[in-house]
Amino acid sequence: MTVTLHITKNASTITAFSIANQNAVVSNQTKDSEDLTFNVDNTFTNAIVTAGMTIKIPVLNTEMKQQARIKFGTALYSKPATDNNNTGEGTTTDKPGSTTDQPGTSTDDGSNSSETTTADLPTFDPTNLKDGQYKIDASILKADSDNASVAASFFDPYATVTVSNNTKTVQVTLHVIKNASTISSFSLAGQNAQISDENTGSENLTFTVDNTFKDPIVGAAMTIKIPVLNTEMNEQARVKFGTALYNSPVTNETNPGKTTDNSGSNKNNNTSIPKNKKLNSILKIQKTANIKSKRRSCNLISQLPRLLKNYR
Repeated sequence: MTVTLHITKNASTITAFSIANQNAVVSNQTKDSEDLTFNVDNTFTNAIVTAGMTIKIPVLNTEMKQQARIKFGTALYSKPATDNNNTGEGTTTDKPGSTTDQPGTSTDDGSNSSETTTADLPTFDPTNLKDGQYKIDASILKADSDNASVAASFFDPYATVTVSNNTKTVQVTLHVIKNASTISSFSLAGQNAQISDENTGSENLTFTVDNTFKDPIVGAAMTIKIPVLNTEMNEQARVKFGTALYNSPVTNETNPGKTTDNSGSNKNNNTSIPKNKKLNSILKIQKTANIKSKRRSCNLISQLPRLLKNYR
């Protein structure tokens, strides 16, 4: 006895399927549909049977292994008095034609034609800020290693840095060059992207540079839609820039009392302190002199009768 599952759509995305560790025998295979047949044995003694599958995700150029369960209307296997079960000699474990390219899986959304001109810009130098646009290397890495993320191929290898408002504002823009419609959200260092120039294949993701960009590698998070599974996948990643985008304000190490204003001139916050000390010292000396003078006058007056007596 056998049981056959009928796939009615997206069959080309299923590269392997098994029930209770028994690989399917594939037949009637087309791009969208196929039949998966299994021999019924004592692993089907319950109505719910475990299954495993490998699903190809073209937008990520990768495969995902999934565990599942199949619930039949009733248990398919009933133990006979004598088990003459034939496991099906000649059962194949590989899909016929599995090495043949399946039509439609390698096509993209045509977004490769959307190219940016970022590579023509001058290279960004955070130590020499001037208003304008610059390029900087940008690569998308996995969260736990320096290997490329599954979404790395979605992005231009260069990002654009825009300096404006007399160098007070710095922004960085990542350029999505394909499969933009599958990215439903993207953030850097907890900051959500500002999306612009959005279409099916490409879009720009812009972020304001602050002190969370003080290192060349910045944490990222994205949500990617997987249409064939009608679901979304949350991914952690890291973006590695050619250099740190944020440059801390420079302080005067030789004289901490000095700060630099926007005009570049040095101001000493302690210039009034010596004058105040000198004035306080003068007032103190003068007060002491007055007290001593008063004491001498009092002593002279108290001795005046004695002096007059001696004079007589």
